[in-house]
Order: sequence, then structure tokens, then C-alpha cells
Amino acid sequence: MKKSFLIIYFLSLPIFALAQEYIVEATIKGIENQECYLGYYFGDKQFVRDTVIASSSGYVKFKSDEPLNHGIYLLVMEDMTWIEIIVASPYVSFIANKQDLLSSIVFQNSNQNTQFYEYQKFMKKMTDTATPLREKINNPSVSKKEKDKIQNNLDEMGNLVQTNNQKFIDNNPNTLLSKILLASQEVPVPQSNGNPNNIFRTRFLQKHYLDNVDFNDERMLRTPIFHKKVDFYLNNLTYQVPDSVINSIEFIMSKTNDYEVFKYLVNHLTHRFETSKIMGMDEVFVHMVYKYINSDKVDWIDETQLFKIKDRADKLAPILLGKIASDFQMKDNKGVYKTLHSVDSDFTILCFYDPDCSHCKKEVPLLKDLKERVIDTGLQLQIVAVNVELESEKWHKFIKEHQINDWVHLENFNLKSDFRRYYDIYKTPELFLLDKNKKILAKRLGVEQLEDFIQNKIIENN
Repeated sequence: MKKSFLIIYFLSLPIFALAQEYIVEATIKGIENQECYLGYYFGDKQFVRDTVIASSSGYVKFKSDEPLNHGIYLLVMEDMTWIEIIVASPYVSFIANKQDLLSSIVFQNSNQNTQFYEYQKFMKKMTDTATPLREKINNPSVSKKEKDKIQNNLDEMGNLVQTNNQKFIDNNPNTLLSKILLASQEVPVPQSNGNPNNIFRTRFLQKHYLDNVDFNDERMLRTPIFHKKVDFYLNNLTYQVPDSVINSIEFIMSKTNDYEVFKYLVNHLTHRFETSKIMGMDEVFVHMVYKYINSDKVDWIDETQLFKIKDRADKLAPILLGKIASDFQMKDNKGVYKTLHSVDSDFTILCFYDPDCSHCKKEVPLLKDLKERVIDTGLQLQIVAVNVELESEKWHKFIKEHQINDWVHLENFNLKSDFRRYYDIYKTPELFLLDKNKKILAKRLGVEQLEDFIQNKIIENN
């Protein structure tokens, strides 16, 4: 399996110093003598920072000379029940009852956590009130008049929540809880000419969806909200083609001047698109490497890893969708030198294969049938089959057995062609679909997917 060169950085980002030790202590009824963990959010994951055994009275104490970065942490109990706490100072202390954590929890000298749990209690009250109302409004037996009344009540509750949140944000603008509440708010979309319009809505959100997220506060990295916002923007408000994704990434990156946020975004986005299963998204990976990883701003990757990442981008750059396929010259099965670009056809499938490869033996008959079906439509399709191995006898036998003499068959027995590097060949078969001008239209697809792609291109051209 091919491994991501960035995964070690993405999953193991260090905790940076705040120049103070930390203590997190709690007495929780119901966890006596149980193992407990102190964890934290980072991006879309949670990591364990420390482990202790609760005393016979349910007392736990996490302590270290190494500081904690501010953010939302988790005190996780043995049954995987957890309590979220805001770490905004070196010392956090509370008591609680495991049977009713929300109602029983009391913090000592931690105003932010007290406010955090007051907010959660308020939201639970609103949710408990709203849930039966929503169930009732969806009941077909309820009259329209009654439904309108219920909807008014729900709207009033929604306004109360918004007012409550905004009041807290205004009164506590720099606290982490305020930053989380603000980032969690939906951006109101104005109407277009008095009427909702999906295109207008999408374009508005593309510009403003991230307005409430503070990209210059590294505390946001250790909350559940930051990563979700970034990924929602890329997944739902970005057209899934490389150019659009790159534009969205540039928009996101322009929002931060904070070193830690920049670091997280570079690691996360590079890793995400290095490992993307969507054809063509390797262009985004190459962009991230050439613009960011390769810049002076990235100083956290050691030279060995940096070389590997850059080398991977260099190998992918020549075979990005839309690029003209690198030309090469090899001997065909009749001993005549031919080049890829000399093949004249509406479409060319460039196939790198091994005569001994079991998967190749399955794909080649499918390719043969595909060529016949495309030719039946009146279009030209040629298959340039490059043997990646060095045994002449097996090669000629393979061609004869599969009755594919009408293909262009090439070999590299003299090892003069560096096709493996130019086409990033590390397994077989590998298929590339090229247009008349040898521009790469598709790559690394199965034969059935290639046929669908060709059919779509035929429809586009007509």
C-alpha cells in the first residue's frame, strides 16, 4: 500500500509551550478506581494526552510540567463517556456525578467552564421543548392553524437562542466559547430580488460562509468546529474540479496569518489531496506542494520527508489531467521505432502492462472489446500497449494469444526509456486516455469507467 508522506505530521502535531505546567483535577461520583483519560480535539480527531486511575472516592488528577495549549479537552471515563472542558488556564477543577453530568457538574474558579455548561443546559432545555413541537408539526392530523402556531413558537425559540448567543459573544468577545458560538452560527443569506435563489445562495455562501470563523486564533484548532467548517466549505460549496478546489483553498489560506493555523491547513489539505480517490485531485496536491510545502514558511518537515513529498509531486506533475502526455520512443513488436505522439487517432488508450500480471490478462480482453465498440461509432481509437517487463518470448506470446495485433505494441528491453518516472508506473495495468492531441483526459480508471468517459466525451463533442 502506498503511504502518505504527510500522515506522520498530520496525526502527530506537537503541543506547543505556554510556559506553565497544567493541572486538571476532578471528583466524579461513579468512576471510583476506574481508568480515565485526558484527551483533546485536533482537527477531526481526538488524541489522548494523559491517563490516570481514579481513587476510591472518584478523584482524578492529571498533572505535568508540560503545558496544555488552550482548547476543548475531554475527560474520558472507562465506558467512553466523556466530559468536555475548556482549558483556558493552567488549572481546571470540578466535581460531578456520572449519573447526571450536565446537571451536577460544578467548576471551581473557572468562569469559562461555568458559562460553557450553563450554555449547554440552556440548549438542552430548548431542545427538550422543541423536539415534541417538531414531532407535532409533522403530524398530518394536526390542523394548519395549529401548525402555524407551533411554527411561531419554534421561531420564537430560535430567536431566543440567537439573541442569547449574540449577547454572550458581545459581552465576552475574546473567550474561546464566544469564538465557538460565533463560528457555529449560520450565516444569514439575503434574498435575491425578494425570492430565494439557489445560485445566489451558493455564491453568497462561497464568499461569506467562513466569515464567523477566526482563522487567526490557534485555539480553534482544538475544537470540533474548525475542521468541520473548512471541510464543509470544500465539500459542499466548492465545485469538485481541481481549479475550483484550488481557488477555494487559496481563499481559505488567505484568511490566516497565524503560524499554527497555517501549519494545520497546509498539513491537512496536502494530506487530504495526496490521498484523494477522486481522479484529477492530485493536481491540488501538486499545487499545495509547489506553493506551500516548497516555501520558506514550512519549517516543520525534516529534509528527508521534504524530499519525498517534493519527489512525489514532481512525479505527478507531468501526468495531471489536461497535460500533454510525455512523448517517448520505443521499438514495436516488429522491431520498428515508434513514438507515442506519432499515433494518429481520435482517442488513444495508453496501457502499461505486464504479460504475467493476472489483472492485466483480465483487462486486455475488455480493452479489445472496448476498441471495437468505439470504432463502431465511427471514431478512431488506438491502444498503445507498453510492456513493462523484459522477456521477449512472453511478450510475443501474450500478443498472439489475445489476438491484439492491431494495437501498437512497444517494449523497453534496452532500458533507454524512463517511462516509469514520467508516467508514475508502480503497478500494472495502468491506463491513460488521451485525445487526438495527446492531452490526458482520464487516468488510472478501469476499462468500464474508461468507456463511460469516452461516451461522455462523444456526447460533449456532438
